[in-house]
Amino acid sequence: MDSKAFAARKNMIDRTIHGKPCIEAYDATYSNPAAVKYDPISRAISSRAMCGEFVKEINELLEMNKSNVANATRYSYLISQQVDLQTQLIDTYSSCVSSDAEAKPRETCINIMLQPTFDLYSTNDKAQVCQVAVRSWNDLKTDAEGSGDKKPDVCAVLTSHIFQSYSDHLQDLSDAILGALTESLSKKLQESSADYQ
Repeated sequence: MDSKAFAARKNMIDRTIHGKPCIEAYDATYSNPAAVKYDPISRAISSRAMCGEFVKEINELLEMNKSNVANATRYSYLISQQVDLQTQLIDTYSSCVSSDAEAKPRETCINIMLQPTFDLYSTNDKAQVCQVAVRSWNDLKTDAEGSGDKKPDVCAVLTSHIFQSYSDHLQDLSDAILGALTESLSKKLQESSADYQ
């Protein structure tokens, strides 16, 4: 695969930090179709909208005197992930039909989980998340019926549980990858130091 596909984001952030308008930097650096396919800045919103988020991030880094390309590029991935998930959560909630979800909460949950958004979940992960989400909904509904309170919004309960679980899953994956890289680097450093003894 063309290595330039994975340099596009870094080059875009570099140009933006050095004063070029982000959307112009995007147009200049994301000319390679492989970059758009394999390292998109967003799968949910327009490049112009995501650029607005990146500029906010860069300004915050500038205020903290940490506005180097490495930091900004690293944080840009986190921002892409968070903004995409938040946008998809809102879209999913908006398209959820309460009467259908209340009649078939498990089926509703499974249909949500079939979206490409959740590709990093295994089939078992999806089943477990839906099991817990539906149980949470049933518990809240039972509590409301017992106390005479208004029933909770089934769409809100299901979508918030699904997306929060996935966000936690992504964080766990990120921590695991970082841990593995740190361990590998530590071993290499130990091997190198042993060679010099």
